Amino acid sequence: MIRFQRSRFLALAVAGLLAGCSLLTTPAPTPTATAEPTATPAPTDTPRPTATATPIPTATATPRPTATPRPTATPVGYYEHKSGFAIQLPSQWRVVDENNQYVVLAGVRSGLTLLLMGSPVDLSALTDKDRDDVVKGFLSSTGNATVTGRGIVTPTAVGGPLHYIDFTLTTQGITLEGRLWLGTLKGADAIAFGMAPPGNLKSKMSDLEEVLGAVHGVSKQYGLNLEDTIVQIGAWPDPEDIDPATATGSAADYEGLLFAGLVHLKPDLSIEPDLAESWAIAPDGRTYTFTLRAGVTFADGTPITAEDVKFSWERAANPRYKSDTVKTYLGDILGMSEIFTGQAKTARGLVVVDARTLAVTLDAPKAYFLAKLTYPTAFVIDRRDPDKGEDWVYSPNASGPYTLKEALEDEALIFERNPRYHTPALNTNLLFYARPRGSSLSMYQAGTIDIVGLGADDAIRLSNPKEPLSKELLTGAALCTSMISLDASRAPLDDINVRKALAYGLDYKKLATTMKIKDPNRATSILPPGMPGRTEREDLFPFSLEKAKAALAASKYAGKMPKIVIGQRSATGDASAFTNALVDQWRTNLGLQFEVKTVDPRAPLKSIRDTGAQITSHGWCADYPDPENFLDVLFHSGNDFNYTQYVDAKIDGMLEQARSEQDPARRIKLYQQAEELILTDVQVLLTSHSRSDMLVKPALKGYVLSPIGVRQLDRVTVNRKR
Repeated sequence: MIRFQRSRFLALAVAGLLAGCSLLTTPAPTPTATAEPTATPAPTDTPRPTATATPIPTATATPRPTATPRPTATPVGYYEHKSGFAIQLPSQWRVVDENNQYVVLAGVRSGLTLLLMGSPVDLSALTDKDRDDVVKGFLSSTGNATVTGRGIVTPTAVGGPLHYIDFTLTTQGITLEGRLWLGTLKGADAIAFGMAPPGNLKSKMSDLEEVLGAVHGVSKQYGLNLEDTIVQIGAWPDPEDIDPATATGSAADYEGLLFAGLVHLKPDLSIEPDLAESWAIAPDGRTYTFTLRAGVTFADGTPITAEDVKFSWERAANPRYKSDTVKTYLGDILGMSEIFTGQAKTARGLVVVDARTLAVTLDAPKAYFLAKLTYPTAFVIDRRDPDKGEDWVYSPNASGPYTLKEALEDEALIFERNPRYHTPALNTNLLFYARPRGSSLSMYQAGTIDIVGLGADDAIRLSNPKEPLSKELLTGAALCTSMISLDASRAPLDDINVRKALAYGLDYKKLATTMKIKDPNRATSILPPGMPGRTEREDLFPFSLEKAKAALAASKYAGKMPKIVIGQRSATGDASAFTNALVDQWRTNLGLQFEVKTVDPRAPLKSIRDTGAQITSHGWCADYPDPENFLDVLFHSGNDFNYTQYVDAKIDGMLEQARSEQDPARRIKLYQQAEELILTDVQVLLTSHSRSDMLVKPALKGYVLSPIGVRQLDRVTVNRKR
């Protein structure tokens, strides 16, 4: 389970990182009457960052030239660690051991020793068992150890609560007393171990807490002017995550910062011109003629032409890239499917009229075609870039509002305003930390980052008006639906009565409590609130053990039910907490047996299908505000994202008719009818509609919480002056 994996990782990390630490091999110094010589300097290997690369001049009789500014001296006793924290050492404390993961401090006269390390995980979610695992990891190779107490303490010097565990440790014939602290130290998620000779821990506790109170979180600024930089946490991307041909994120992600399309979505979900200045639609609704902006260029000044647009789209369809998205977002263009299947090199529906004009012909009128072009698959790249090798995405010739100034692997990405973009960004830089220096919330509270998404517990807590951060909380609906897909093509789910039994046998309120889902009410429609065509529906299958057991008894598998396979992505190979909660309910309520099969988190959908899974849990968020993006994309038999492998000629016919229906009212009616049939046939079990909860610093002006991931950071200004 997720929690077990987190605690195991933390325990192993502590055990491994401390294996060579002198704290475990050298007894803590005992008090002595010998005073420390005043001439002894602090250890020379203690890092002392300075304001510039110029050494601080030592005091001499030679006057310092007035024209040369003296660098600001690093305060005496200041120490900064690579894992994201710094400390102003109290007097009589020294650094005695360090590496990239931890630092060991010693009180010269007190006999105290303190080990500090930045936490590799978010400490806020740890349980008492997790904390015990950390202690076991720390003590595993040290000899006999005993936990003697635990609790929560709020040291005055720290100003916030810390979990602690007290222990005694015998190593090399010497018994020591110790305390483990876990918590946030002024923005740094930290693990601290304090040790003292027998009988000294309690009496010296204030000395240890004084050191903890001097710790605070730090993050690199990479020489950026934070007065004009937006700072966030962001995962390190693989090449396929940024390449528009293979990316499966949204326009709000990295690819949306670097690349632009002909049109884009605004936060209010209206479509506006981007690289195109205008377009015309033929009377039959099949041909779109786009005119590019005059003078539009890539970041290096090379003109962006209609040929570049054509190249980018046809490249995305090239079967060598195995795009999961091109059929969905560009498949309406004549000839694109032939490229994808290797039957053609170019699309007959793409015609370059001149350098600024591209004619696009569809297989049929599609009212939502423009909206599809806001997805990254349709973004424009410099056709010379792919020839540079697969890592070209880390230094592309950008067509969007930013260039990638630096890509520091597994550390940070730094974006810089592209001055050649037709509407230059309102800020100079974006900084994404790929290796956070603590939990995202603790970094936000410390002022290190400007925007953070919240989990359910934090969102509920911070929505309390008494919480200071409640004024910085943005919350709203997201066009997302979470669901459990049932593959009706495989036994035993090919029997609708088995599918009904699963539906009636799931207590959603209990599931919501177990999984801490904010909305205790089950979703009753595939289309989320705010999506055109969405209707309020009654729950077709409210929890009822009586009806669930009756449906199971009526199935052709009654008394001979085979094991049901659940498929999911997993980084650890373990079932998720959500999957375990489903299995627990269905096993308890209905006596069913399950097997969970996992695939790599980055594996394509086909990999889950190949496991033989009949059940898959997933969510779907709209990429554009049209019901086609849910009902057609997820349930038409010919679409790649048909998780249920649903095949129904009647449903297919309705969805195909809705694609080209020009009357908006009739088109919406077709989608509503199709949704009703899908739900009645129990192709999916709906769970919840998502909400977005984010904290945004007041210094950012113009940021809007959008129900869809859209590019907007380029329209946000920064004003940190209060």
